[in-house]
Amino acid sequence: MKNIKDVLQSLYVYFFHSLKKTQKFVDLVDIMEIRGKQILKNIKTHWISILLPTKKVLFEYCVLVLKMHKDDGSNIQVAHNSKLLCDSGVMMGLSCIMPMLERFNDLIKFSKSWSRFVYDFIVVVKLCQTYI
Repeated sequence: MKNIKDVLQSLYVYFFHSLKKTQKFVDLVDIMEIRGKQILKNIKTHWISILLPTKKVLFEYCVLVLKMHKDDGSNIQVAHNSKLLCDSGVMMGLSCIMPMLERFNDLIKFSKSWSRFVYDFIVVVKLCQTYI
């Protein structure tokens, strides 16, 4: 989990501090005709907040790898990002936790509703337990 958080945070920091890198990334997204053009957002203190950055990394994976390949490989941050993006354990971990994060996010939204009965809540909790 530490490596998963590390790749999400590292990619965010890489693009957040440079408008030029961000623009080149958006240009690559346009060339590759991928719908999403948003740069990865920072991870908040709550663990469920890694859902959106995880979706973005998985959706824009090809563009991220290409961008890291085109950037200067002698840069420590580029080398670190490339290593994390090419780490099969990290990427498999991201794709494996995605369904669980989505179910827990649904559970959180569901639990905030005032018009639910206890039985409805138990059914959703049981559904989430199947992903654990």
